[in-house]
Amino acid sequence: MKDIKKSLSILLVGSVLTMSLASCDNTETTTSSNKLELWTMQLKPTFNDYMNGLIATYKKQNPNIEVEWVDLPSKEIEQKTLTSIAGGKSPDVVNLNPGFTAKLAEEGALSDLEPLVQADVKNSYLPNIWKASTFSNKTYGFPWYLSTAITIYNKDMFKKAGLPDKAPRSFSELLAMGTQMKAKTGKYIYTPNFADSGKFLEFMAQQGISLVSADYTKAEFNTPEAEKFLNYWIDLSKKGIIPQNSITQGHREAIDKFQAGETAVLVSGPQFLNIIKQNA
Repeated sequence: MKDIKKSLSILLVGSVLTMSLASCDNTETTTSSNKLELWTMQLKPTFNDYMNGLIATYKKQNPNIEVEWVDLPSKEIEQKTLTSIAGGKSPDVVNLNPGFTAKLAEEGALSDLEPLVQADVKNSYLPNIWKASTFSNKTYGFPWYLSTAITIYNKDMFKKAGLPDKAPRSFSELLAMGTQMKAKTGKYIYTPNFADSGKFLEFMAQQGISLVSADYTKAEFNTPEAEKFLNYWIDLSKKGIIPQNSITQGHREAIDKFQAGETAVLVSGPQFLNIIKQNA
């Protein structure tokens, strides 16, 4: 079974040029020797044609293997992955974020793919992108899709709030514009989707706050700067500038709130533009 699931992982790398993370689980799987179970994170229905084409290509190369594709909401996939591993019935291949994958690798829950990785495959990625799928010098996944975050904002909501026709460019601008948005319209400026793995740590890193030591052996964010930044978000929540349930909400909820006109700003990947255009 190991050979089958790793072959699909390699296929994913060869067929996809952009990134998230496709990683393999431990040796206990739900599948028989001629069946492969693949979990993805909220790709249906937008990427149905792409995924079905990918699966068809794999099945043509491996006609005796049945592929079962299971697509899960982004807010559910991490918990379901943990539950499946704990129950000894995990999928063969699962699409996860790098931060969560590192946690699973640390617990020994993932297969080491390093023996299967050819040098030309590894060298086809930028070093830091490849590094995101490794832990302790072992490879636990292949970079899949990567996008640059873009800021989308609702011009009508900004106009009603008396704000200039431009999105906030800093956290201080977010506070000032969010305060005015709340006072003039009663709406939120932004949902930070803290429930997504690593989002708050990502924000701290953007502020130049060191997260871990150079040798990755201890945390370094117990600092006045980190405390000040945490209090910034607490203040936004208490003042109603962002939804108070932001700590429990992920990217899907942030999109839904933006489409419903409840928030004025959305930070997302460009791959969601068509979805937002259709539903907003």
